[in-house]
Amino acid sequence: MSCRELERLFVSGAPGAEASAHRRTCAECARIGADADQTRSLVEGLAAPVWSPALRRTLFEIPRQTVSCEGADGLLAAALDEERRLLETIDAYRRVFAGRDPYARLAWWNAGGYLIQFPDHVVRPVAAPPLPVVPVAVPLLAASAPPAGHAPWLPPGPLGPPGGQR
Repeated sequence: MSCRELERLFVSGAPGAEASAHRRTCAECARIGADADQTRSLVEGLAAPVWSPALRRTLFEIPRQTVSCEGADGLLAAALDEERRLLETIDAYRRVFAGRDPYARLAWWNAGGYLIQFPDHVVRPVAAPPLPVVPVAVPLLAASAPPAGHAPWLPPGPLGPPGGQR
């Protein structure tokens, strides 16, 4: 604490010599005055930055880009409407494709993993993969035998000789 004399001298606009004289006679004000001198020496070399035209324009644009609370309500409502519309679109696409593939098994998201019905009709938990994909259990079908008369070095179908003969 000080005796408040330095404050009185500062507020009254007294010359610095008068404040220095008081600091020499008052130990409390001498400590506070030393702190003030150190602060003054630290900020003496500071200068305001040079304002480029681009910085000036950017700072003047801030109020125009700021949203009021009333405006934020409208923006949030619009964003929620857009999100709802997108989710409804995704759900509509899902409803079109769900159940179309006879080999695709039922799968459910279970808060951290999937529950998938495998070809043996047993539902098993499967950990979520690192990529955002849905694992699908696909039954492996036994390979069919090549048609009779097929030359094994030729692919089956239209590329092979007609009737399997050469």
